[in-house]
Amino acid sequence: MQPQGIAETLITQLLDERSPRSSDPNLEIQAYCKLAEEVVEFASDVLQEIAPLARNLCHAGSAGISLLETDPDGNPVIHWSVVTGALAPNQGLRMPRDESPCGLCTERRSPLLFARPGLVVPAFAELAVPVEEFLVVPLRERGERARGALWAAAHGADRKFDATDRLILQRLGHFTALALHMLDELKQREMLVHEMNHRVKNSLQLATSLLSLQAKRVAAPLQEELQIASQRIQSIARVHELLQQGQEYKTVALRPYLESLCRELARMQQQPGEEPRPITLDLDEIELPTSQTIALGIIVTELVFNAMKHGARQGEQAEVAVRLHKSDDDVLHLAVDDKGDGLSPDFDLARNAGVGMQLVRAMTAQLHGSLRPVLDSQGTRFEITFPYRGSSA
Repeated sequence: MQPQGIAETLITQLLDERSPRSSDPNLEIQAYCKLAEEVVEFASDVLQEIAPLARNLCHAGSAGISLLETDPDGNPVIHWSVVTGALAPNQGLRMPRDESPCGLCTERRSPLLFARPGLVVPAFAELAVPVEEFLVVPLRERGERARGALWAAAHGADRKFDATDRLILQRLGHFTALALHMLDELKQREMLVHEMNHRVKNSLQLATSLLSLQAKRVAAPLQEELQIASQRIQSIARVHELLQQGQEYKTVALRPYLESLCRELARMQQQPGEEPRPITLDLDEIELPTSQTIALGIIVTELVFNAMKHGARQGEQAEVAVRLHKSDDDVLHLAVDDKGDGLSPDFDLARNAGVGMQLVRAMTAQLHGSLRPVLDSQGTRFEITFPYRGSSA
């Protein structure tokens, strides 16, 4: 079929010759305002909202969003990415760009109306539900080539599109183009974040390797300090890696994150021939912003390492527990305890100069929280409380 075959079904001039139907401007304005909010907040989901809205506002039998893509051989095709209404079973349909009404629309970059396109378009002829009229508008940003089309279909001879329907689709087309642009920006940002995180991970691994090499060249006391520093960097790198595995950069589900982190901490402390050291976990289902989660992960890492190292009685294996709960007043309570000999009565948190405890104090301050050691001969417990900012903070 030649491209001009599609053009023979064009009746675009009838949009202005027909008497425009009346519409409810207040209903349209409310719909556009709601759509604008969703474009800003949920760009990845808004495409699923536009097609049903186009169908309802245009009183169409079907509506959809078609995007211009290339097939594995590099040929341009039109992909029915989102479809609602009678033609919904055809979502995912692909057809050659030059044999598609949407393809002609993207080429001409103007609204087009087709009558019974199934007479000349093979893909339309195979549809289970015939299309009587097909109104389509291009999706493009200012000065950019159209990247797809928004369309509405009528399946009965009693429904005729007019200038009102064209205007509605054009307005919705602007929202669709904006959502596509924002999706592109989000994908680009994710790629940049992924690359940045890869570089950070490599840098931490390099620092760990350098410290390990240096530790082999110095005397025993300094060697132990360098090994501790190397282990601390490894733990921070692991915090970073676990966060990235979730593929979510704004918020983190704390329970699976802390479960994975504690398993890794136990593995890192496992000696050859030993069984993994169990860590008891009691965690609420909570989501936190990534910035808070990183600080919390460093705190848990330091306190668990300290408990595993010093929280065992003579001849016994350390018993470590991590608990995290949210109270009704939106305060998070973290506790890390062991069953060791406990802190000495004269223990002073402010005077403890260890690097690990300095990190814990610094991260607690970053969370705007408070740190309290519990003096108990039956074990050691550190309690941290900090305000819950919510998953959208």
